[in-house]
Amino acid sequence: MKKHLSVLIVTARESIWWVSIIWLISAVLQTIFFYNEMNSEHVTETRLVSEAFNPYTDRITVPVIFAFTFLITGIILMKTGMEFHTKTGYTLRRLRITEKQVYIIQSVYNCIIIFILFLFETAFCFFLISQGVKHIDPQYITPQMIYLTFYRTGFLQNVFAGRNILKILRNILIILSLGFNISAFSYLWRRGVKYIFGIILLVTCSFLYWWSPDYGGYAEDISFLITALGMLLTAAGIIRTRRKEYDA
Repeated sequence: MKKHLSVLIVTARESIWWVSIIWLISAVLQTIFFYNEMNSEHVTETRLVSEAFNPYTDRITVPVIFAFTFLITGIILMKTGMEFHTKTGYTLRRLRITEKQVYIIQSVYNCIIIFILFLFETAFCFFLISQGVKHIDPQYITPQMIYLTFYRTGFLQNVFAGRNILKILRNILIILSLGFNISAFSYLWRRGVKYIFGIILLVTCSFLYWWSPDYGGYAEDISFLITALGMLLTAAGIIRTRRKEYDA
């Protein structure tokens, strides 16, 4: 157990600071562009904070920034452990733990980081909304405005999911699938194999949270759910067929 915990610490040490910096920059940019949208005609005319979270083709909004944050976070996690001819790789080999065990631990770590990213974005958007309602005329503010903002906005629904069981299952499978596929990318890269499916899944999922449908979206949810499950099984199958030894 001690060796496995050491692997988790070594893996986290290689990426956690970069991930933290990216999230901090993302929070600053989201704040700037959120308040920019709060002063736009979309919000001033409708008096709805939810309009500040809608994606547009002609300008940057919160969903766009989160999508790039999601993408860059995934790339950082992919880079973690891509080479074992490093100080990190030397440390892992000294622990005398199999490479497939490293793969599983790294996958679990990836899932935790992506899950925390969802929690961070949900909490941060709640903060933005609670501050944004102060810019709405008092006569239009209701006790349920924050709740309704989450309900009306496709982006917030996709990130938070709420009580939507289908979206909850989809997000869980996306987190698991990405966590294991990102780790599979690093695992196979060390063996000279370019696992392009992991990159495609990451980009596709980033686009999902960029251009989120406002209502419904059941077909999209089911499609992503099935795709995520299929990719999770694919990553597990590919790793299972590989030999156990570290590359020379």
